[in-house]
Amino acid sequence: MPSCVPSMTSLRATMTSEPNNPQPVSSSKVEDTIRQALDQYFQVLGDQPPHALHEMVISAAERPLLAYVMDRYQGNLSHAAQALGITRFTLRSKLRAHGLVAPPKARPTA
Repeated sequence: MPSCVPSMTSLRATMTSEPNNPQPVSSSKVEDTIRQALDQYFQVLGDQPPHALHEMVISAAERPLLAYVMDRYQGNLSHAAQALGITRFTLRSKLRAHGLVAPPKARPTA
């Protein structure tokens, strides 16, 4: 692996530390949050069967991820798509699906 590409260990350490707190937080913080939300969801459901559970969880995680990355890359679809590891077409589709419309490209003036 080239030295300019972060290792999974360094990436995980970066993702699990808070900006104002150099101490790493639990690597399962996101997983714990999801589990708690699912526990609440199933408590509310009671005896009713769940519907489209996978879609609900993925959508709940994907929307803020897309919004964050688009903000981080100042609306640049190419850079955002590259960071996410998806194509620009897929990114545009996901942005539309989540109601996060990408800003139109500026056209050069003559």
